[in-house]
Amino acid sequence: MKKLLILLAGVVALTLTASAQNFEGTITWSFRVNMSAEMSQQMQGAQAMMNDPAMLAEMQAAMNNPQMKAMMEGNPQMKAMMDGMTKGRGAAPGGNMMDGMLPKSIAVKIKGNSSLSLIEGGMTAGEILTLSDKNLAYLIDRPSRTYSLMSQGAAAAAAPAARYKITRTSETATILGYTCKKTLVEDTAAAANTPSTYILWSTTDIAGANSKQFAQMKLSEGSDTSFMSSIEGVPLRMEIAAEGMKITMEASAVKKESLADSLFVLPAGFTERKPMGR
Repeated sequence: MKKLLILLAGVVALTLTASAQNFEGTITWSFRVNMSAEMSQQMQGAQAMMNDPAMLAEMQAAMNNPQMKAMMEGNPQMKAMMDGMTKGRGAAPGGNMMDGMLPKSIAVKIKGNSSLSLIEGGMTAGEILTLSDKNLAYLIDRPSRTYSLMSQGAAAAAAPAARYKITRTSETATILGYTCKKTLVEDTAAAANTPSTYILWSTTDIAGANSKQFAQMKLSEGSDTSFMSSIEGVPLRMEIAAEGMKITMEASAVKKESLADSLFVLPAGFTERKPMGR
C-alpha cells in the first residue's frame, strides 16, 4: 500500500508544475486506472480489511493519539485521507480503494506567473496556490480557513539533466482537437517503489502555453518534475505503468478565459498553519 500512495502522489505532482507564460485560462485533467487481475485481487483484499470494524476501530484509536493528531494538523491532506478511511470512504459505492485514492479531476487555473490547482476527490483533494515569481506554493484548507507553506523543491530544480532519459518519437495522437506528439521519459535514478517510465503526449498548438510553465508548481512534498522543462509543448495525456496498474491522466478541457486576480492571492481571513518540524 505504501508503494501505491507514493505512486499516486507522483502522478498528481507529475502533471501540474508551472512558471511564467502567456496562456490565461483553465486546463482540466481527468483520471482513469486499469489494474491487472492480480492487483485487482490485492485491492479487493485491502478493501475488505478497511471495511472490517475492528480495523477501523484501531485506526480511529491511532488517530486519537496526541502525537498522530499533531502530525495530521500539520498535514491537511493526510488528515483528509485518514478521515475518509476511518469513515468508510476508502472506496466509492461499487468501486475499490483506488476510486477513493485517485482524484476525479484536476483543474489548473493559470494567469501570468501564478496558478491555482483545484483537486477534486482522492487523497490529495484540495487547493494549491503557486506564485512562481516568488517561488512560493501554498496548500489551502478552506474548511478550516487555514493555509500552509509548501516546501520548495530546491533539490528537484538542481537535478542533473543526466538523470532523465528523454526519447521523442514520431507517433502522434489527437486530443481535444490538438495534435500531440509522444515522448518517453525514463528516470534512471528512480527508487524501487516509484515509477521510472512515463509516456507523455504533448501539443505545441495551444497558443501561449508550453511545458516550461509546468515545472515549478507544487502539488506534493519532495516531488521532482524538473524534466518537464525538456518536454515540447503542453502534456494533454500522461500514462504511468507501475505496481500492476496503468494510470492515465488525460485533459478533458482546455479553456482560454479571463481570470480574476483575486483567484491568485491567499484568501482573506485565513491563518497560517505551521507544518511540524518547521
